[in-house]
Amino acid sequence: MEANESIVIKNNNYKKPSATENQYRNVKRIFPRIKTCCCCFCISFDLAIKLSTMLLIVWFFIVVGYNIRNETFNVGVVIYIAVIISAFVFLYGILKQYLFVFFIFLIYYVYFCFKNVIQALSLKASEDEIKTKLEFFYKDLTIDQMHELLDDTKFFIIMFTIVPLIIYVYYFLACGSYVELIEENISDELLARELEEDIQ
Repeated sequence: MEANESIVIKNNNYKKPSATENQYRNVKRIFPRIKTCCCCFCISFDLAIKLSTMLLIVWFFIVVGYNIRNETFNVGVVIYIAVIISAFVFLYGILKQYLFVFFIFLIYYVYFCFKNVIQALSLKASEDEIKTKLEFFYKDLTIDQMHELLDDTKFFIIMFTIVPLIIYVYYFLACGSYVELIEENISDELLARELEEDIQ
């Protein structure tokens, strides 16, 4: 037998791959590859995503409860409830639907942030309503002090609006990376199984 003789292995028991198998064969990454979660860097990525999701569920329950208590039931509350339900399904193991639902939430939250920031920047101490409120809570303030207090208030409103957005975006990217990592692992397992079947 020549050293360079090619060996052809034929598999007569070829089975057509299912739709699920085809789905995982060609995994194309959309999200950045994240292997550790910045919020929970001391534990595994898998556990960090699940823990972050559970904390998010608790936080969203608080938000929904606060709104219902104040008799505020709007589109935002419905979106929060949808994310909570989807997060439970995500923890159960149905992954991709969560990315879609959370992306809808992000669109809503970006709109909410934009609206809050515009409203905060448009606040003026000269307006009668704001001036009356400041004088009620801080009776001995001068005009300059009122302006300074209002500037600080604007800063904190913007910060407490933007910081959660950054956290939500990072969490979304981390979840996307987690889902794609699982798909890659499934793809590797399918490839290994195919090679095993070809050899047999």
